[in-house]
Amino acid sequence: MSGHPEILAARRLLRSQHSAALATLSKRLDGHPFATAVDYLTDHAGCPVFLISALAEHARNIAADPRVSLLVQGNSGEAQASPRLTLAGKAVRAADEQHAGLQQRYLRYFPEAEPYFALDFFFCRIEPSQLRYIGGFGAARWIAHGDFKVAGTAGWQAAENTWIEQHQDLIGMDCDGYDLRHGMNIVRVDFSSPITDPGQVKIESSQK
Repeated sequence: MSGHPEILAARRLLRSQHSAALATLSKRLDGHPFATAVDYLTDHAGCPVFLISALAEHARNIAADPRVSLLVQGNSGEAQASPRLTLAGKAVRAADEQHAGLQQRYLRYFPEAEPYFALDFFFCRIEPSQLRYIGGFGAARWIAHGDFKVAGTAGWQAAENTWIEQHQDLIGMDCDGYDLRHGMNIVRVDFSSPITDPGQVKIESSQK
């Protein structure tokens, strides 16, 4: 993965947020951009994963044309002043054999979503092609997907499961940091720099 600070900042922003605007190409409106709100989390490679109903308008759009973009906004009272990331890529339905693991992980982030799994919901993953990161006024950068995505993810799922068994407030972990649940809130803790070996992870949890 690239060590450029703006690329790391972009991935940290994507991992720190869990709701975004998803734009698809409307089948009903002859390809006109169609935006909707989605909840998401990132997988260990840094790709956004979201839950979608087969009956949703954006599900129909993705089935007809998988090209999408995702807009993620940092926490700020002023949109133009906050960091933001536009991720363009293709939305791909997750394989059936991945569903159980994704469901378990998704419910740690969104426990209120459990009833959806009795309905026609499934997971989509966005495979990024290009990204546009704006860190502030005059600080903008295009990022290629090869520089953004994490290349080596072996061992991270097993390490995450081990740490979750030891820390009841931990809900997710990746090479960039980890997520803790404090009541209704999710707190993101970034590592000082990306970690390539999950065996080197050290987690400070508020509950042990």
